[in-house]
Amino acid sequence: MARGHRSGDTHNTRMFELSAESTLDELSDYAFDNEDQMHRLIEANIEKLFPDLTFLTREFREMAGGELRPDTVAFDTDLNTFVALEYKNKRNAGAVDQARTYLDSMETHKADLVLLYKKKEDSSRQKNSFDWGKMYAIIMAPEFGDYQILGAKKDSTVELYKIRRYGKHVMLMARVGGGHVRTHTTARSVPATKRKKPTPDTNRPATVPRPNRPDGDVKLPDIEDATGMRHPKELTCPDGSRVDLKSWVDMLSGVANWLVSKDHLNESHCPVQTGPKNAILHTQPIHQNGRAFTAKREVGKLFLNTDLGSTNARIQQSISLINRAGLDPSGFVLSFSDSVRPVRSHTSPVCVTITKWSSVPGSKEADRYYVPHMVTVDVGGEVVWTNDDVTAHTVTSGVLTDGGPDGMFDSGLFAPRTKFSHIFEKAGEYPYFDRVHPWMQGVVKVKGV
Repeated sequence: MARGHRSGDTHNTRMFELSAESTLDELSDYAFDNEDQMHRLIEANIEKLFPDLTFLTREFREMAGGELRPDTVAFDTDLNTFVALEYKNKRNAGAVDQARTYLDSMETHKADLVLLYKKKEDSSRQKNSFDWGKMYAIIMAPEFGDYQILGAKKDSTVELYKIRRYGKHVMLMARVGGGHVRTHTTARSVPATKRKKPTPDTNRPATVPRPNRPDGDVKLPDIEDATGMRHPKELTCPDGSRVDLKSWVDMLSGVANWLVSKDHLNESHCPVQTGPKNAILHTQPIHQNGRAFTAKREVGKLFLNTDLGSTNARIQQSISLINRAGLDPSGFVLSFSDSVRPVRSHTSPVCVTITKWSSVPGSKEADRYYVPHMVTVDVGGEVVWTNDDVTAHTVTSGVLTDGGPDGMFDSGLFAPRTKFSHIFEKAGEYPYFDRVHPWMQGVVKVKGV
């Protein structure tokens, strides 16, 4: 096999097959049919292409409610850090900026990444055992523009790889740019045959069995993972003032209100961003991309975005607000009492199905979308929603015409063939709806025991 370069384009590689008679036959290059084809091939061979990487998950949906997620999340065992991989089946001018956005989002979802690692590697490692400062992104595409390569040359957080197929049995991967330092990976040719499909974890519930709740008072940054955990009872601020909490949204709002009331945050600090196109706190209730906040609260003269997708995201965004104000997050303490400890259900979960074509309006029967439309569980009971439709949906507590989301539970966007679950620990009646398809409504009734 021989390689060459076409004149005029130093990154356009040619491949030749060398015969026994010392003649060269050029192999035709083929683009991948689609990004999903690249996706599956690379994930199935990730440890051959990158010996230090271990596959963790496909499309890390915990990030930004599933809307802003890398194609693959892997773990670099040599650098002890997490890696985002993004694939393009043609040149994409925004690929590098997109990867940088993923890294920003991963910074605010550290607890979710730790939980993912624990599940995949059967590990008890804690958040402070990872090297978060070394996270980086790998971008793979058939070609990159000269300005992309030049712009990424000094960026220590990205690696650019050209990837193409040649003939029927050869794939070439060659690094062409990026400033991230790697010591073990070189360009490799991998047979395009014997492709083993990965087994992405697409059927798992969006919440997992609850971690043990710490006793007494806990400093805000000391909560490693709050997935599925019920909200604390009280927030104590640095000046000793206390805020009663009825949800994790109240916790985020309590932090923001205290910071604004003490003038630690004001108009001059806004927007406080979660990423290049999103904000937690703003002088007006819109994202940087011009779309209105789906769920907001007024904080003095400012507006707080509470539509953050998960409990861990709300904790991280609270810490981001505190850091923006120049204060120590450890000065904010969450109080848990026995009366709000998690109650585990000893019965099987109650299942609700989002039926196919629910995203198409027209039926006058509201209960045909969530089936069954109304379910009843005991305190401590779990409800699992399965999306059997062809598009993404949400399960959001509250009544759209009466204030919208109330913060009790919110799946964020979850894709077809995936699930979301929630454990109910207080008796009452909990209406919910789909924020994307608002004609979809349901009710969960929780009986006292």
